[in-house]
Amino acid sequence: MDPNSNISQKDFELTERYFEGSMSENEITEFEDRLKKESELEQHLKEQRILLHAIEEQSLKNKLDNFHEEATSSIRILNPQETQNRSSFYSKLAIAASLAIIIGVGGFFLINQPNATEKVFATHFKPDPGLATTMGTSSQYDFYEAMVDYKQENYIKALKKWKALLINNPKNDTLNYFVGVTHLANDNENSAIKYLIPVSQNKTSVFYKDAQLYLGFAYLKAKNIALAKKYFTLNDTKISQEILTDLEN
Repeated sequence: MDPNSNISQKDFELTERYFEGSMSENEITEFEDRLKKESELEQHLKEQRILLHAIEEQSLKNKLDNFHEEATSSIRILNPQETQNRSSFYSKLAIAASLAIIIGVGGFFLINQPNATEKVFATHFKPDPGLATTMGTSSQYDFYEAMVDYKQENYIKALKKWKALLINNPKNDTLNYFVGVTHLANDNENSAIKYLIPVSQNKTSVFYKDAQLYLGFAYLKAKNIALAKKYFTLNDTKISQEILTDLEN
């Protein structure tokens, strides 16, 4: 830690966690809000990013230098017979290496190709379009402000506001539904499932059928095909039928 810096030890630790990706959603939001307001903290972050980049480059250079040094130290003069034998050996080795590369590259592309469930999810999933943001009464302002965030794909901000409202209304089907679909849109299918299940069981909710559809998507993303099919079947809409057909093919 630089003794001339005004950055506290806590902020040093927060910066390290920010780079490590070990912060929670709330911590990231709070830290990034501070970066916008505190120029010295922002400058510290930039300096640390430059320093980390330099360390990575130096580490790579050291590894390459060591590799070259070891390769050079292993060279010795060969007699003609050794040269011929080595040439034959390395020719075979080159062929084997080429085959290994071809197989390896092919395997890489096969491994990194999306599987069937991922393809079906990517083809059919679209986040719920949300509700019209009328901003009618002051009591509903926070809800619709979060809806604006949701529509702008600021999912973490929307979740923060809706979850605050859920504290006093834990069984509210509208809040549970939109918290669930927001988690799913933000690639957190396990959290989505937790909020969508009670709505999918509430037949009086206007989101009853929609919750079944997005539960199907959540289980599909979680690769639980049996439960995904269950909720797509319960939803029984055109899109659910298309998804079930794709899953069978």
